[in-house]
Amino acid sequence: MSQFKQVVTRNLKSYSKSLAEIDQQNSLDLMLQLLEYHTINGYCSEEKIDKAITLAPDSQEYFHEAFTGLMILSQLYLRSPKGFVKPQELLDAVTDLKIRPEFINEITQKLIELKETSNAEIERPLRLTSPQSITWRINISRQITDEMNFMRRTIVLQITTKNSKIETLVIPIAMFHKLRFQVASALKSIQNLEGRASMKI
Repeated sequence: MSQFKQVVTRNLKSYSKSLAEIDQQNSLDLMLQLLEYHTINGYCSEEKIDKAITLAPDSQEYFHEAFTGLMILSQLYLRSPKGFVKPQELLDAVTDLKIRPEFINEITQKLIELKETSNAEIERPLRLTSPQSITWRINISRQITDEMNFMRRTIVLQITTKNSKIETLVIPIAMFHKLRFQVASALKSIQNLEGRASMKI
């Protein structure tokens, strides 16, 4: 098993069920369009994702999570050094995700196309696809009921994009910690891939 395949399997383990549930060509087409939009523009708003979901009503239960899985897969691939992950390795990694056989080649080819045209390649400055600014704060609200009195904490992230558009995300504390762990794990995997690539040079 290649190192890239191991990285993909480890980072997308929790998304495998949703990825396996992609069963309609229309849903996959919408996800790949969103993926291309994100790659080109450096972001994809929740509003745009929600609009896509309305166009695939039969996929609502798994659409968001499956798209997130494809997003993570694309970032792992696009951030790898150019030429480090061979097409067959990518195909094997996609196949191992239990995606329906009729969609495997299409997803693989789309990722290869995005790799060829993307500004997200590792040798390019990351600032080209970085947001203009990110601010965050902790919101604490007190909730009182007849039976209990407790404090509810959430993380509020405000991301200002390159076109000055502000995206706001409200995340529960537990989900924020999960996000931190997944991001740290993905970054470590990318660093391992980069390290392996530098050793080959």
